[in-house]
Amino acid sequence: MKFTGITGEYFEILEINQSMLSLINTVTREEEFFYLFWFQEEGRASINSEDYRFESDTVLTLTPLHRFHIYNAPNLKIFRFNKSFFCVDSDDQEVGCKGLLFFGGLELPIIKLDEQNRKVFSNVLRILRLEMLLKDEMQMEILRMMLKRLLIRSARLFKKQNQILTDDVSKVDLIREFYFLVEMHFTKIHDVGSYANMLSRSPKTLSNVLKKVIGVSPSKYIQERIMMEAKNILSYTNKEISEIGYELGFQDVQAFSRFFKRNESLSPSEYREMKNPQRA
Repeated sequence: MKFTGITGEYFEILEINQSMLSLINTVTREEEFFYLFWFQEEGRASINSEDYRFESDTVLTLTPLHRFHIYNAPNLKIFRFNKSFFCVDSDDQEVGCKGLLFFGGLELPIIKLDEQNRKVFSNVLRILRLEMLLKDEMQMEILRMMLKRLLIRSARLFKKQNQILTDDVSKVDLIREFYFLVEMHFTKIHDVGSYANMLSRSPKTLSNVLKKVIGVSPSKYIQERIMMEAKNILSYTNKEISEIGYELGFQDVQAFSRFFKRNESLSPSEYREMKNPQRA
C-alpha cells in the first residue's frame, strides 16, 4: 500500500513474510527512506555490518544512512516514508523523535512493545490500511497523523526503556540536538568546539551534560560515529582507503589510517579483509 503526493511525498506500508524479503533487501541507499520496522515475530537482520536478533513485537527505526539486510522475518510490518512526507527535523516539535528514534545515539533504537502498545500499533495499522483506500483531499493529512502517532508512541517507549527521564528536559533536548548535528556534519566537522557553537553552548557545558546523562564525552561520541561510518563503507563498498578517508573529512590517507587503527587496533585494509575478504 503506497501513497504518493503531488509534490513528491511518499509513504508506504509493507507487510512482509519470509518469501517477500527481496522487496526490502533490494532497496538502494540512494533511495532516501526513513523506516519504522515492526517485527511481529522473531527476526534476524544485519544492520551497519552488525548482526541482530529481534524478539517478537520489537520496533526498530532506521534512517537513509543505515545499511541493512533482513535475513529472517516471518511477519514484519514496515512503514517507510521520505522527508517530503514527514521531516524528522522541521516537524520534530510535533513528535520529539529527532535525536532519539532518528539520527540519535550510536546504538540502534530498539523498542519492545508490551500488550497495550501492541494493540495501539495494531489499531493504527488498521486505520492506515483503510485510509490507503480513500483518495480524497484529507488522505495525506490523516496518513501523516497516524504515522506521527506511531512515532510519538515509539519515542515515549524508547525514553522509558532507556531511562531517559531526567527532570531537566533541556538536557535531553540538548543531547538530541547534538546527536542530530553530528549526523548532519560528522563527515566534515570533527571538533567539539564547532558543535558547541552551533548549540550556543560552551564546549565545557556540552561535555558536562553528555558525561552526566549518557556517560560519554562529545569528542568520544564524534570519534565513534566516524568509526561506525568508516566500518560501514569498508564492509559494503570497494572504495579506496584514501577515498574513504577523504569522504570522512581527513586530509590524507595517513591521518585516516592512524585514526582508524588507534580506535580499532587494525588498519582499514586489515579490517576490510577480516569483515569481507573478497573486497580486500
